[in-house]
Amino acid sequence: MINAQNPLMKAWYELLSGNISVPVYRTSAPLDEKGNYVLIRFESENEDHIKLGIWQRMVVIIDIVTRFKNTVTDESANIIDGEISGLYRSLTGNNLPEQSGIQISNVYRESVRGLQEYDGAEYYYRLVARYSQSIFQN
Repeated sequence: MINAQNPLMKAWYELLSGNISVPVYRTSAPLDEKGNYVLIRFESENEDHIKLGIWQRMVVIIDIVTRFKNTVTDESANIIDGEISGLYRSLTGNNLPEQSGIQISNVYRESVRGLQEYDGAEYYYRLVARYSQSIFQN
């Protein structure tokens, strides 16, 4: 059995990086990032051992971060969210790139939440989505 967390995160990064209108980072953004961006973070996993192999249910967080000087709006975050939805979903399943040692299936968005923040200089609107997926290893 391999630790499936890294290949799953790699699949999400490969799917999004360079294919949406903002930079994509794993876990955290650089301190000098001044624009809008997307963070991919791992949240949780559980597993079940069956005769054929190991099934894992993993949750990945896609955090869309948008910045504003004055008036906060959700428009930019919603546009980026639409770009992401168009990439990961298809009529025949998911579009996550294949990774060695695992099969990714049943990808769906469990929930999404909008958050507004202020750090004393800038306002932020974050759209935080939880994506659940099944991972199979044999």
